[in-house]
Amino acid sequence: MVWTKECWVLMGIIIIGLWLLWYSKQNKMKKKSGVPKGNLGWPFIGETLDFIACGYTSQPVSFMDKRKSLYGNVFKTHILGTPIIVSTDPDVNKVVLQNHGNTFVPAYPKSIRELLGDFSILQMNGNLQKRVHAQIGGFLRSPQLKARITKDIENSVKLTLASWKDMHLIYVQEEIKKITFEVLVKVLISIRPGEDLYFLKKEFEEFIKGLICLPIKLPGTRLYKSLKAKEKLLKMVKADRRREKTGYGEIR
Repeated sequence: MVWTKECWVLMGIIIIGLWLLWYSKQNKMKKKSGVPKGNLGWPFIGETLDFIACGYTSQPVSFMDKRKSLYGNVFKTHILGTPIIVSTDPDVNKVVLQNHGNTFVPAYPKSIRELLGDFSILQMNGNLQKRVHAQIGGFLRSPQLKARITKDIENSVKLTLASWKDMHLIYVQEEIKKITFEVLVKVLISIRPGEDLYFLKKEFEEFIKGLICLPIKLPGTRLYKSLKAKEKLLKMVKADRRREKTGYGEIR
């Protein structure tokens, strides 16, 4: 019995010694690598729960502000299943954003990559990204598109303002989001206000909820629901395009 206790004490000393040795090496590696200060939180989950919880408060930037005060303008954290470095410094951000994928290669949380797909513009880097941005910019700056969007915005605003006369309480932000969504949908896929637009808006809202979530793709999870909404949206867009070409087609 005495021998057993001594063995346990000896094993405890060895384990503690090995842990201290490992911890010391980790600290030395961190100092050499120049990784910013910060906290990675729990394994896998990291600080995701705190990050998402702050988004539902009246001060959604409090997550960043708290860590900025503790660690400085650039700090490390672990959210949405990925360890990351966050920069709140305008000069650092300018260098990264103007890099065009040469030194800094953009990376996005797995939830965003899952939802937007492998062929999203977010997955492009370097010269390909610059060419695609230039083409999209040229399209958005075209006089024809500007004239069309301006007219659509004007009509949508008039209809929205007319609907306010029967409303006792108006949430301006929600009304602006509604106008923006209607105009973009009309321009991109020619769907006007009605049942189809309502269906599209509902599924789109379900889709974007998954952009900020844990990358767990099991039935009932946030990411799973958003992926299902994405399938419905793609099906609707394909049906709409098929209807434009043939003159008929089932939307849902």
